[in-house]
Amino acid sequence: MKQLSQDAQTTLLLTTHFGDKGPMEHGPLTPTEWGRFARWLTEQSIAPGELLVGNRRELLRGFQDNKISLERMETLINRGTTLALSVEKWSRAGLWIITRSDSAYPEKLTERLNHNCPPVLFGSGDNNLLNKPAIAAVGSRDVTNEDLKFSRTIGGKAAASGFAIVSGGARGVDEASMLGALEAEGTAIGVLADSLLKKSTSRIYRNHIQRKNIVLISPFSPEAGFNVGNAMARNKYIYCLSEAAVVVHSGRTGGTWSGATENLKKQWVPLWVKRTSDPDSGNNDLVNLGGSWLPHNIVEGDLNSLLGRKSTSNDEKDVKIDCIADQSNRSFYEIFLFKLKSLLKNDSMTRTELQDVFDLTPKQLDVWLRKAIESEQIIKKGTPVSYSLIQKAKGNQLAMFDES
Repeated sequence: MKQLSQDAQTTLLLTTHFGDKGPMEHGPLTPTEWGRFARWLTEQSIAPGELLVGNRRELLRGFQDNKISLERMETLINRGTTLALSVEKWSRAGLWIITRSDSAYPEKLTERLNHNCPPVLFGSGDNNLLNKPAIAAVGSRDVTNEDLKFSRTIGGKAAASGFAIVSGGARGVDEASMLGALEAEGTAIGVLADSLLKKSTSRIYRNHIQRKNIVLISPFSPEAGFNVGNAMARNKYIYCLSEAAVVVHSGRTGGTWSGATENLKKQWVPLWVKRTSDPDSGNNDLVNLGGSWLPHNIVEGDLNSLLGRKSTSNDEKDVKIDCIADQSNRSFYEIFLFKLKSLLKNDSMTRTELQDVFDLTPKQLDVWLRKAIESEQIIKKGTPVSYSLIQKAKGNQLAMFDES
């Protein structure tokens, strides 16, 4: 590990746990708190490293924040000896550290999260992989053998299509998709919520780290144990390091659900969802909230096809959720027509593509497509056949939705 700059040392001291168990009011700054403080430092033309060597009271005169007291920062900065011992230990294990101000910090995180991106990333392996195009593969820990096999296949397809797989490194879908990529001589990015120090030396990843096929990172201390809050918080980084995300299996609560719904709300990347027959799965609900069904033939195709279609926009999604919640007053055809017109707003789609999106029988889809054509809402054209939106004033079929 190269010698840390004073700016990096200050960032670590203010934002990282070193196994110390001090009072909560003196705990490290959260990413959001650090974002506020870093903005203030920039506005005052103060480099973080100046807090190590200058008169801190004088430098911080005028800084006011209800959560970040001067006493708290003094306590955190005075952990220099603990920092030195920890960095030496991590360096011996082959770990590296990059902060938000370093050129090696992944651009996708700063572009998508701005001041809410993690101030520090700890890692092992080739950090150049963090800027490689990637597909996120996420899902539950406890899944069927079929889902594990599919996850491995997606990892292999990512490798064949020139993408890294980015996932959370946990047992189940995460680990299977990463191993699928590595077994196909591809690359993987693991965003860990805990135990980076331990996992970076584990048998399952050690050889791949040496070959520079994988990078393991964590925004938390390399020695941090499992924590539900950390596991939830790291989900956003998985999505923001990708170009598109595939949900293999989700419950209706928990980490996979939380990360997927946050991505739908923030619109970071397109969300694709695998079909499942599990009645307890939340996969169908994710599609109802704006995700898209993963095409049936994706394992034979190119994963580049997942990049083109965005999930429903925030405004459309909000209306869509309202429509679904009010099915007692609206027919299923009207709900179908609303989503169909949203999908066709920017581009035409083939019948196969529509079949992949709508969880309908082929016969039912044909009946409703014909009805939409006869009511002059859409038009059928071309070879191969595709469907497009008729550009005209709002039709009666959608008026109730547009006005809701």
